[in-house]
Amino acid sequence: MHPRSAEQSFLAVEAELTEERASALGRAGRRLEEQFERCRRLARLIEAGGDTRGSDVLLGQYRRAVEDFEHCRWRLCVQREALGLYDHRWVDRVFPPPARR
Repeated sequence: MHPRSAEQSFLAVEAELTEERASALGRAGRRLEEQFERCRRLARLIEAGGDTRGSDVLLGQYRRAVEDFEHCRWRLCVQREALGLYDHRWVDRVFPPPARR
């Protein structure tokens, strides 16, 4: 293989890997955002009150949503660390952890 051709092949593969890393990071961010909004929506429903039997169901859904949020946050941080981004303070500023209930 000609050195120039090998370099072009390497650059093409490197560009594809970079694109996939960015795509994976974006997917992880979107999932976290979805879970964040799910937690906020359920928290508003709980705060609105209503019948106590229904609130027990909502509370269970909220707690599961918080677990899902925490898992998605972890996945986003893993993706970031795979790219060499170790400071996750901005994640907490943009997506503050939901209150425990």
